Amino acid sequence: MNNYVSYTPEELAQDQYFIQWVNATDLAAENFWQNWLETYPFKRKDIEIARQIVLLTNQMADSDFSDDEMVELKSAIFEQIAQYETPSIWGRFRQNWAWVAVAASLAIGIGLWWQNTRTVSENTYLAQVNMAKKKYEIIESLNLNEEQKVVSLPDGSSIMLKKGARISYPESFEGDKREVYLTGEAFFEVAKDATKPFFVHANQVITKVLGTSFTIRAVADAPTVTVNVKTGRVAVFLANSQEETQQAQTKKLEGLVLSPGERVVVEENNIGAVQAPKPFSETVSPNTSQSIEHISFEFNETPLKDVFARIEQVYHLKVEYNEHLMGNCPVTASLTDEPLNQKLHLICKAVRANYVLSEGKVVVSGAGCE
Repeated sequence: MNNYVSYTPEELAQDQYFIQWVNATDLAAENFWQNWLETYPFKRKDIEIARQIVLLTNQMADSDFSDDEMVELKSAIFEQIAQYETPSIWGRFRQNWAWVAVAASLAIGIGLWWQNTRTVSENTYLAQVNMAKKKYEIIESLNLNEEQKVVSLPDGSSIMLKKGARISYPESFEGDKREVYLTGEAFFEVAKDATKPFFVHANQVITKVLGTSFTIRAVADAPTVTVNVKTGRVAVFLANSQEETQQAQTKKLEGLVLSPGERVVVEENNIGAVQAPKPFSETVSPNTSQSIEHISFEFNETPLKDVFARIEQVYHLKVEYNEHLMGNCPVTASLTDEPLNQKLHLICKAVRANYVLSEGKVVVSGAGCE
């Protein structure tokens, strides 16, 4: 049995045996915790705070929060309670029941805050995904980490989700178009297929491409949607408009079309003026994580070790290969407009190697060029 004496209220509230006692009538659990409290009466305050947290998060679980959202919500509650455990604050809450009130009010307050942050963008996203589920088997990916998360789509496209971003997409792209649904910020590298246009639904904005790279920012607590093109061309238009119907009937890019480097901001169903392009960086600083939106993948007789270093720093992936055999192999290629998998395919083809991409790392094998 765990050493519960050292547990904080938030740690107790996450312990499965403690949760079982709070949530169910279990004679064994009841006897254990009652006997435990008799042995350690000074922990009664912590037990009551933890019990209130479990009860309140149970109530929140009855809402339509996803599992990942519940994890983040509970983390927010625990972070807030931790602030009240510092010595400077502790003096204000000498009474046990005052502590219980603090825990309860924090949990309720954060719950209300969380619900309120599910603004138009988040609600629109959920509505769009629910509609899509009537047509497709949907896969959803969420990034709760600081580092960007790479998501590979069935067509070979790749998406880099920034923290808090969620993307939903079909298990396979069937029919005459590819559709995905975004809330948050993400960078897209779309595999080229002129016969099957790619549509990104993000709040009130739809972005249509045939194969290119671009960033969309549709954060839930922001009133705007921003589309920023890195390579190729994209069409931007409003959802539920006459243009949406027209765009669905053609494979061409029509209407407001952005070129490389151009950017547009949409606010409250008003598409702003197209903004001028910004240049991309041709270099990657050693040991520095770089934003893919501003990095070029143009190589001219570049040693393979430098090419893989750029892949690692931009995509946050570990590349495993025999540097002695392949590190100095020269690579000449233009890959800025290619998705991650196509980049790796062309790089490995250039040095007569093979690769496997799995679980956040790339394993490359080959005879090398030495």
